Amino acid sequence: MIVVVVFFLMGCVGSIVIGRVLDILDYKFYVDPLTKLPNRAKCDSEIARYDGVALPMPFTCMVVAIDNLNEINATLGRENGNEVMRIFANYLKECNQGMGFVGYNGGMQFICLFPKCDEQMAVYYQSLVERMVGEFNDAGYGVRIRYKIVYSCLSAEKPSTMREMLGATMRKVRTAEAVTPGKTQDSQHVTNVPSAEKEGEKT
Repeated sequence: MIVVVVFFLMGCVGSIVIGRVLDILDYKFYVDPLTKLPNRAKCDSEIARYDGVALPMPFTCMVVAIDNLNEINATLGRENGNEVMRIFANYLKECNQGMGFVGYNGGMQFICLFPKCDEQMAVYYQSLVERMVGEFNDAGYGVRIRYKIVYSCLSAEKPSTMREMLGATMRKVRTAEAVTPGKTQDSQHVTNVPSAEKEGEKT
């Protein structure tokens, strides 16, 4: 009886250890170290999940891109530019509210894949992002985030595959007009950007 209990406990401990190792490996290979969002490899994996299958109706594919990160890096330094990236990524994650997948695709671009999300919900997500970025831009940090956000929605009238939707959305973002939410003008006094953790405490 004791032997059975020992083997049972060893099995439980082994399962816990293996699960923990898998979590660590998943984080190492599929999480972007800067934004803490799923990385490009995970984005590719998520996109591939929909290959050869009918997309749920409705479905929204969204691409978001920071438009002035190079300017921020040049003006305030890369450290502050990295904090802006972290803060912006946190906003995209917080606005998600269980709508679907949000990942960092590299090149200052983020991909959002939202099953069961129609155009009305896509517009709502846009408005949440705009509000949060506007509050940051009005906070007087001496830096304003400018970004592009575009989406494509699947409909019965316009059926499409995942890669067709994503391709169309990527083409849209190249020519889209960038937005800079907020009311105040750029500060004349450059200050350090707050850490993503401190900024997150306000939301």
